[in-house]
Amino acid sequence: MIIDEMNVYFCLFSVYVLNLSGVTVENLEYINERKVG
Repeated sequence: MIIDEMNVYFCLFSVYVLNLSGVTVENLEYINERKVG
């Protein structure tokens, strides 16, 4: 579906922008843990 493809591209784009901003995957996981906790 087109919506699924848009979600995938949006996720990839978000990760790309975050990486440019100096935010790594490890930091994202840490933030997610803080939100859940």
